[in-house]
Amino acid sequence: MTPEPLATWDATRTTITFGGIELQGFAEGDMLSVTPPTGTYKSSVGGDGTTVVSVDPSRVHVVKITLQRTAGTNARLGALLAAQAAHVRAGVVLGVAFTARNQVTGETWRAAQAWITESPARKWAKELPTTEWTVEALMDVSPDR
Repeated sequence: MTPEPLATWDATRTTITFGGIELQGFAEGDMLSVTPPTGTYKSSVGGDGTTVVSVDPSRVHVVKITLQRTAGTNARLGALLAAQAAHVRAGVVLGVAFTARNQVTGETWRAAQAWITESPARKWAKELPTTEWTVEALMDVSPDR
């Protein structure tokens, strides 16, 4: 019996772009997480016991990007957040493209429209702190593989 090949992971072969910015300076641990919408199926039970299940068709995923506090990418994302705020004041939501691709696994997440939801918390610590950016992205239904 031939053993299965050993799976590999190489974070340096992952490319993440947001608003035309190639993100760099990731923190240790989770550099990116993509969480699909929750509560896609909701049920409601009527007074007579009739149950109805509704489907929420939302494709908005929550994306968490974790960078080192000293990464230059933080300033670029901050400028994008400021531009986004200026557009909102003008009555327009600035949505930008988001792509995450791992060259080892071939997994790719894409969103034609994505936006930063809030300014990240500022942290100071004995060791190098992290900066976590929260983005909502109108993702393709499932990642390409």
